[in-house]
Amino acid sequence: MDLSPVERETLVILYTHGDNLPKAISDRADRHSKSVSRSLSRLEDRGYVVRKNKYGVWTLTDQGESAAEQLENYGRSEGAGI
Repeated sequence: MDLSPVERETLVILYTHGDNLPKAISDRADRHSKSVSRSLSRLEDRGYVVRKNKYGVWTLTDQGESAAEQLENYGRSEGAGI
């Protein structure tokens, strides 16, 4: 997976906290909202996320959920010193 740090954080936040607005994602990631919005657009182009509704809520696709799960598991093993 060739993802930027913001893209990785975005996927993991959606995976761990569920469907969300870009502002909520940027607050959790402590990133600028424009950075998260660009990240969401790139992730959408790659098939990892889709807009859930007209209000701007984003959700993971099956592909995005799989990628986020891999990232989350990798982060846990890194944190455990494995």
